[in-house]
Amino acid sequence: MIAVDGETLVFVEVRSKNSGGFGTPGESIIEAKRQKLILTAEQYLQEHSAEDRPCRFDVVTVVFAGNRAPEVEVIQGAFTC
Repeated sequence: MIAVDGETLVFVEVRSKNSGGFGTPGESIIEAKRQKLILTAEQYLQEHSAEDRPCRFDVVTVVFAGNRAPEVEVIQGAFTC
């Protein structure tokens, strides 16, 4: 997902899991996935002539646990390129 926060372009990765077992959804974003997200963002910035625009990478995690409301966490600036 690509969002705007003021003048900043925000590239957002959303991850979810059905439980907290076997790590958190955020932990599933391994280095290879981060590199793919960075390359995709670079391509987007080039195609839209926005290379000079500030940007960041956020991660939104959602954990579904039974009948309870989902646990949502937003990690701004989760990683950089």
